[in-house]
Amino acid sequence: KCMSLWLNIKLLKREKSYVWILILTVIILGTPIVLVSTSTIFGVVLLGFLTYEIGRGMLNPVHKAYLNKYIPGEQRATVLSFDSMMGKFGAVLGLVILGWIAKNYSIQISWLISGLLLFLLIPIYMRARKHESII
Repeated sequence: KCMSLWLNIKLLKREKSYVWILILTVIILGTPIVLVSTSTIFGVVLLGFLTYEIGRGMLNPVHKAYLNKYIPGEQRATVLSFDSMMGKFGAVLGLVILGWIAKNYSIQISWLISGLLLFLLIPIYMRARKHESII
């Protein structure tokens, strides 16, 4: 968590856009998952896991800061509650589906799919980037 916080502070000082940091975080999360899913080398797996954990620590604070900055005050509580609910729903759904894939195919394929799915967030964040400068 300390490394993640330090990276967020450094990035926010350099890059004033939350969206670019969110995109970088998705890359930091997705890349190691894809690499770990295709590797059998312990060092690669360990480094991938540590990198993934840094990304996990980076994602939530920047995501929440982005929402707090750009959502009007009278709608903020509703949006944050909905965001939390959807996050929990997505986690349950993801665990069930990816668990089924891991059981019926392999853990490696499950991890590969989850890593690739993370990259689908990049176009969504890029779309948000267009609106970030307007707000």
